[in-house]
Amino acid sequence: MITFDGVIFNSRNRLGGVNVYFRELLRRAAQVEQIQVIVHDVNISSLDLQIAPAQLDLRRERLFERYRSLSNVPDGLFHSSYYRTSCQPGVLNVVTVYDFIYEKFTTGIRAPVHFWQKRNAIMRSDAAICISNNTKRDLQERVPEYPEEKIFVTHLAASECFKPVSVMEPIITTQPYVLFVGGRAGYKNFSTAVEAIGLLNNIALICVGGGAITSQERALLDRTLSGRYVHVGSVGTAQLNELYNLAVCLLYPSLYEGFGIPPLEAMQAGCPVVALNCSSIPEVTGEAGILVDESDPRLIAAAVSECRSADRRLKMRILGFEQAAKFSWDRTFDETLTIYRQLLEGSLG
Repeated sequence: MITFDGVIFNSRNRLGGVNVYFRELLRRAAQVEQIQVIVHDVNISSLDLQIAPAQLDLRRERLFERYRSLSNVPDGLFHSSYYRTSCQPGVLNVVTVYDFIYEKFTTGIRAPVHFWQKRNAIMRSDAAICISNNTKRDLQERVPEYPEEKIFVTHLAASECFKPVSVMEPIITTQPYVLFVGGRAGYKNFSTAVEAIGLLNNIALICVGGGAITSQERALLDRTLSGRYVHVGSVGTAQLNELYNLAVCLLYPSLYEGFGIPPLEAMQAGCPVVALNCSSIPEVTGEAGILVDESDPRLIAAAVSECRSADRRLKMRILGFEQAAKFSWDRTFDETLTIYRQLLEGSLG
């Protein structure tokens, strides 16, 4: 039996990368293996998770549920969605390590508490799956005592819904625009993106997702891009795909990512990518993106300008399609299933 902990589904961010990752694993695992999913959320249904009702084990949520180990797990393998383990002797534990954002960018009590939970889960696990080689390097730096032979890398993927589409009308603005997708706080480096676009003429910035614009963000946008920005909030996959298709580029100046799905979505849709040359981004974009070595608005603005050249854009589209084809959720699942089976057969390590 393979048991999944669905604690991540309690998160409000149902469109977040971790949530998507586990839904993609579950959808495939349910077709080929005997599985169950333990969820502490009565609002989650088997239909929502695309599994059979008998595979869903709904439990009452306890105080500090996210930080507690699980009991009453069937013998076999337990894969937690967010840094938990089972202490039962008949259960093998697998943990997915996403990133070390808390450790690098968060201050106060939350950072050590998060690392304590993460480190404990890693040290109790029989295998640790990292979503990028960059995350693997960070794990080895932060938890050097964990055996390297137990660390595996399975890259994430993007939905097949992101793809080139035929002739379209502008859906948000008639101005040429750069797309900014996802969170904007802290390490996402949003202010640098705004300043970079502010150096360019006749180009707008469209922000997707990331919650409501804060008063500080709006002040920056009004000062730097008055009349040249739109925040559209959350959008469906089809509309986001259209936005990628029509954009001058995706601007992704994040200072750190465990993986970074938006650049992959953009490349699948034929949208050029401009990002910083750091963390996991080079793994995702390969030679297809324009990667800037410094978080300098002038350098980023110059990279965005390159994407307006028809020849450069065509070359980036071709390279982007080739790079994006290297990733798929089927491949992610197949590599994960191989780890499961090797653990259960006792042939790992």
